[in-house]
Amino acid sequence: MTRQVNAQFTVQSGQQAMANLLAAAPRLDAVFNHDDDQNIGSEAAAKQANRTEFFIVGTACSNTMLKHIKDGDARIAADITFTPAISATAVSLARLIAQGRLPSDLAGLPMPSQMLIDSELVTKENVDQYAKFGWD
Repeated sequence: MTRQVNAQFTVQSGQQAMANLLAAAPRLDAVFNHDDDQNIGSEAAAKQANRTEFFIVGTACSNTMLKHIKDGDARIAADITFTPAISATAVSLARLIAQGRLPSDLAGLPMPSQMLIDSELVTKENVDQYAKFGWD
C-alpha cells in the first residue's frame, strides 16, 4: 500500500508526519520525502520509535543526509540531487502570474507541458563527488 502525507517541507512537520505514519503502519518498506528537511524529521521520528525495517530517500543533498550516506547509515543509504533550475523556473512562473502574463511570455516560446530536469542518485559509492553541493 502507498500512502502520501503532506509534511510541509520542515524538520518539525516531517517528524510529526512520520510519527503519525509510524503509529498507523506496523511495517514500512521505504519512505520518500520531497525535501531533506523532511528526511531529517523522518529519521528522528524513526529513531525515537526504534523502527529500523525501512529506508528513507529524499531530495536536495543536505550535508546532514550526505553524512548519513557517507557513514553507511542503512536507513539513509541514498539521496537525490535537486537542481536549482527547478526553483528558478518556479520563481519565473510566479512572477509572470503576478504580472498577469502567460507562461508563454517567459521566453517568447510556448511553455512545454512537461519539463525533464536531470537528477543524480547519490550513494556511498559517489557521495564524495557531491559533497561540494551540500548545504546546512
